[in-house]
Amino acid sequence: MRAFLSIILTFFSFLSLSQNISVLSFERKDNDLDARVHAPVKDQNGDIAALLKIETTETNFEFEGGSLGIVKAERKTGEYWVYVPWGLTRITIKHPQLGILRDYVFPEKIDKATVYIMKLSTGKVVTTIEETEILTQWLVVISEPEGASVYIEDKPVGKTPYSGKFSLGKYKYTIDLPMYHKEVGVFELTGEEDKYRIESELKPNFGSLSIITKPEDDAQVILNGRPMNRTTPCEFNKILSGKHSVSIKKDLYYDVTQEVVIEDGKETKLVVDMQAAYAILKITSEPLADIYVDNQKQTTYPIVLRKTSGVYTVEARKENYYTDSKTIQLTDGQELDILLSPKPKIGNLELITHPPDFEVFVDNEYFGTSPITIKNLLIGNHELKIKKNNAIYLVKNVEIELNETTFIEEHLSDEEKVKINTNPSKAEVYLYGEFIGKTPYHSFLPLGEHEIELVYSDLKLKENIKVEAGKKNEWKFDFYITEAKDYEDEKSKQKEIISNVINKDHFSAKNTKDGPYNALLSVIIPGLGDHRVSNGSKSGVLTALSTYGFITLGVACKIASNLEYEKYHLATSQFFMDYHYDNANLWHQAYLVSIISAGAIWIYDILWVYKIGMSNKNKFNKDKYKFGLNYLTEFNITELSFTYTF
Repeated sequence: MRAFLSIILTFFSFLSLSQNISVLSFERKDNDLDARVHAPVKDQNGDIAALLKIETTETNFEFEGGSLGIVKAERKTGEYWVYVPWGLTRITIKHPQLGILRDYVFPEKIDKATVYIMKLSTGKVVTTIEETEILTQWLVVISEPEGASVYIEDKPVGKTPYSGKFSLGKYKYTIDLPMYHKEVGVFELTGEEDKYRIESELKPNFGSLSIITKPEDDAQVILNGRPMNRTTPCEFNKILSGKHSVSIKKDLYYDVTQEVVIEDGKETKLVVDMQAAYAILKITSEPLADIYVDNQKQTTYPIVLRKTSGVYTVEARKENYYTDSKTIQLTDGQELDILLSPKPKIGNLELITHPPDFEVFVDNEYFGTSPITIKNLLIGNHELKIKKNNAIYLVKNVEIELNETTFIEEHLSDEEKVKINTNPSKAEVYLYGEFIGKTPYHSFLPLGEHEIELVYSDLKLKENIKVEAGKKNEWKFDFYITEAKDYEDEKSKQKEIISNVINKDHFSAKNTKDGPYNALLSVIIPGLGDHRVSNGSKSGVLTALSTYGFITLGVACKIASNLEYEKYHLATSQFFMDYHYDNANLWHQAYLVSIISAGAIWIYDILWVYKIGMSNKNKFNKDKYKFGLNYLTEFNITELSFTYTF
């Protein structure tokens, strides 16, 4: 091809050559990944260079970077890509016709792997090219789905939807998209129309697979030897057409491996019947007892276990019973019910009373009237209770021994009328732990000593009474004032209580050590002044721990924020850039909240100590002279007091 080239240079001003190049704008582009991902270039130190995209329609530029130098410069459509080392501060731009822009200082710092856009304003270099006409025609390629790679004569030219201009002639084309069948063909550009269209509907090279397991779900799926992190039932929407190996695994089931054939655009359903590798063991006991399998106690009821094939020992254990034990053999798929019946260890009780015909209760179960022989009682300790006409004559513990008869003979006295009153009345009366009525209580009790319990609201009294024949058996109990066992001890106790009342109520501000200046201690360490101004009732430890805890949390959040921000700078995709940037912001917000919380607690503690200290100081001055009445609830008395503080 012959071409005639002529170049006409036209200058639009009469300024000096150095003034024909200037910078219109310079800005940083953090979202442009060309320097970091798409077209990275390393400088002489092995670091990823920064990329200056210098926008200009002119050509033949040269670039100098001073002592750091220029890593690489490439001519692109409408711009130059100039790779420079990080930390570069200025650049010189030269042109044979337009002159020199010398030592242009960048308005901001140049960082690694970062893109910057520089727009140039220059004089006009007009180039006129005259050449012979080449006959061309537009080619348009559209596919469904979009995004397929287009190859012309086996050379990649773009992705669908694609349009490009080609000279007339015959060409081979290929349209390729993963998971779809390739389309290969030939087209010819004749120039008869303005464009030639190729429209392709790609055929899928995949199908779907759904998997169901029986008799149970939640089996692990392995496809072509690779765990899928999915459990049945599950569905896989896009699997390449052809043969695939599917393995199913589940605890206590045999593994299953099958081959499936996936067809284009079709759904394949796979139902897997799994064979149990266990037996079902059901265990009950009568009476209810603790169940052990191979000496391992079972804690859930009813006892239904899945066990692999083998021999097992099952036991029912119960206190005061003989252990019932069985050895069993289990096979796959078997269901076995086992009933265990531990036998009781028993003895007998023989009871005679004088006089007879008393009601006999063992562990609150009625057995009849005396004299009586009670057989087959469990060995061990039992409560024996003897009653008559709803009155309890005797309560005692008896020990039943294995295969022995325990003999008891009791001489029981007659009854006597009793009266029990309380202040206040309507207190509940319990005899040997059994409720018998409320005060005032009038009834008959057997002769002898008895332990009674009186309950009124949350007040309780335990007393021993003695019912005697021919005497006036009356008692009155006061819930508020009880008889002192030792007068001197009680008197000492009264003095101590009165002293405590006076010290607490009259001299709470006993000195000026708990004054407002303690706020300075809380300025040094949060909570340090609390103990002094509160006379020891508040330690301040919780305040200190809360303050330093929030400070520690804030420091940890700040460290996490800085780490996420560093990961943001090192990210190589937009997704991870956004992800780490958002995380850095969240940790920074948590840091601010923690530090503000710590400061609020610290300031509040200082103000609180100052306020309480002032109150203590005022109260100390006020309480030098004090006259008043005090009610002592411990003794149900009122005291008249006069105090003077030196």
